[in-house]
Amino acid sequence: MVGLQTLEEVEEAWKTFETTGFVHVSEPERHGLRPNRDAIPGTTNIYMISAHHQLHCLKKLHVAFTLLLMAARDNATSADADEKAMIGVRHAEHCWNYLRQGIVCAGDATLEGPSADGTLLGYGVRHQCRRWEGEGGLETYRRGHGVDHGL
Repeated sequence: MVGLQTLEEVEEAWKTFETTGFVHVSEPERHGLRPNRDAIPGTTNIYMISAHHQLHCLKKLHVAFTLLLMAARDNATSADADEKAMIGVRHAEHCWNYLRQGIVCAGDATLEGPSADGTLLGYGVRHQCRRWEGEGGLETYRRGHGVDHGL
């Protein structure tokens, strides 16, 4: 996923993750979920796995970013501006891929139902998150073992 220059290349790179992540739960109340109807028209009790929702959003951001960069590249006025933009693009490509890998590796398996208005936005859902603070927490570990490198 590095060095993708066109919308077609970005779309092709994301094909592996072309899944909606929607699941049907027959008895949602037994799992602490709120029943729903028509989250997808004509369905009941449909939920989205959070990690798939995150990947969906990351792909949409990647596509939008690529379109903006293509437009900027077409309108670049100097070789220097174009080179600075390309350095940023190469770094951004690394970041897209790194975030994708992180979501795939440690994806949140929380089931997200629709909001009160019927949309699947992922808000108002209690997620099972990793511990950040306290013994065994990621942030506690980072503070105790971090390296100050001026960033």
